[in-house]
Amino acid sequence: MKVNHLLLWILFSCWSLCPAQTVPIKAEWTAFSTPIKWESPPPELHSKIKSGPVRIRVFFPSGEYGQVGCYAIKQADGSVSLSRGDGHVVAIGRWHQERDKIVVTSRIVYRTVVVKGRPIPETDIVEELKFTKGQYWTVWNKEGHYARLQQFDDWGFLADLIRCDREYFDGEKHVDGVQPCTPSPSKAD
Repeated sequence: MKVNHLLLWILFSCWSLCPAQTVPIKAEWTAFSTPIKWESPPPELHSKIKSGPVRIRVFFPSGEYGQVGCYAIKQADGSVSLSRGDGHVVAIGRWHQERDKIVVTSRIVYRTVVVKGRPIPETDIVEELKFTKGQYWTVWNKEGHYARLQQFDDWGFLADLIRCDREYFDGEKHVDGVQPCTPSPSKAD
């Protein structure tokens, strides 16, 4: 019985850490690195898609923050989605406004390919961003410029990456940790 209460407490604690991340992401909360450097596949493949690296910042109204680094895919019709076949780097944290800047405190919680000697979750990183906010975010710092990507239409997958992807690595080997979107194993009858 104590084990069930402990598990319930752990699940509730983890859920309460990121309630905003369980709601659908709105375009008004996001900013994409710009410009995306689109590359075409070799001509002999006769493919009309293009791909390019992108960093997506999500400023949840609650003050929570999500970030995904990955490859975006631009279809022939111009719509943009996230690659399922390339790696992802996911960070979560918090953001707040201080006068004319946004301060983001985040940490990487998932890498498709872990880096030996670098534990995950990684240590917190604090960034300051200049910004404008009309209907959509535009943010920038010395590392880059981020703005709306009108053609993006993969909101569900972006939300899943931020909400679900977690890695636990001590710098040498994988270790157990909470996986927010993994169903609990059912008891054998």
